[in-house]
Amino acid sequence: MSDVAYHYSRIVNHPRIRIKGLLPRTEINPWAPDPPINLGKGIFMFPDAYPEQWINSTDFPWVWRLLPVVKTDLNEAQHAMLYEIQVADSAFVLDAGHLAGLNIRLGHDEVSPTYQHRTAEEAITAYWESRVPYGEFIAHRRDMPHALPEVVQQVPAVWEKEVTVCHQQPLLDAWLERLLPDAGWIVDSLVQQVPELRPWAQEFHGFTEGGMCSRIGREGEK
Repeated sequence: MSDVAYHYSRIVNHPRIRIKGLLPRTEINPWAPDPPINLGKGIFMFPDAYPEQWINSTDFPWVWRLLPVVKTDLNEAQHAMLYEIQVADSAFVLDAGHLAGLNIRLGHDEVSPTYQHRTAEEAITAYWESRVPYGEFIAHRRDMPHALPEVVQQVPAVWEKEVTVCHQQPLLDAWLERLLPDAGWIVDSLVQQVPELRPWAQEFHGFTEGGMCSRIGREGEK
């Protein structure tokens, strides 16, 4: 069985993903200003559904909230949904800390010397040289030095065979918790848009066929 990784994408993208799966669409070194090295395109994923190394990074405490997919607005279609990916054998892990260091907002003196690069070329080179096969990364994760591990796959992932909607939805959970006690109708709406979210709705929010979010309702009455 393949190793599993996790990919966030906005809900508005789901119809396309159901048809085409996930394609290597994003440049591998997009954080670098005018990147001097072209590393090609990939599908970007996290090794965890809730990537604590990104969320609670000590070197880059701002990095998680600045990721485009994490930024949210009032339009529910723009919120991020989590997919579970059966990754290809060719998938690998890179340490995005080398690129984040190029955009550091706290001053180089507050970042580990490992990520203090003088030029974009130096940072991208270190980023690419941090490459480790994903299977090896998972097997020896405690010994891996990656501050911001991102999983990259450079071949397509097929819908249903390799791409499914995850039963965990940390970003949707966090968003809905801020809207209590009025989140029940949003859960109902999300399941109507994305039927594959029903297991998440049932498990985490007590969603019923009648469209009532019982757990949220009970919390809202306290």
